[in-house]
Amino acid sequence: MFGCGPVIHGANPWRLSNVKQEGHQLEHNHLFQAIRRGQAVNDGVRMAHSTLAAIMGRMAAYTGRQVTWEMALNSQEKVVPDALSWDMQLPLAPQAVPGLTKFV
Repeated sequence: MFGCGPVIHGANPWRLSNVKQEGHQLEHNHLFQAIRRGQAVNDGVRMAHSTLAAIMGRMAAYTGRQVTWEMALNSQEKVVPDALSWDMQLPLAPQAVPGLTKFV
């Protein structure tokens, strides 16, 4: 159910009871407040860090290795072909096997 906050169902049910507003609404409140004040909201660094963390998680899951920020930033892995077109057929990548798939 939307708007009910975090909840766990099952043998040990739990609900966060001190949620005043949903995070999505709080984010909008912050943005609209900044707009009214003529200020810029720049989440670029946070978004870049969270995106890299997700990429690192994929790399770690695929290779079975610990992946550092430096490794990820210096990786030579390419997940998108050099030339893209609307009608092209994308090749299927080989299935990743943790511990066997090499870190590039």
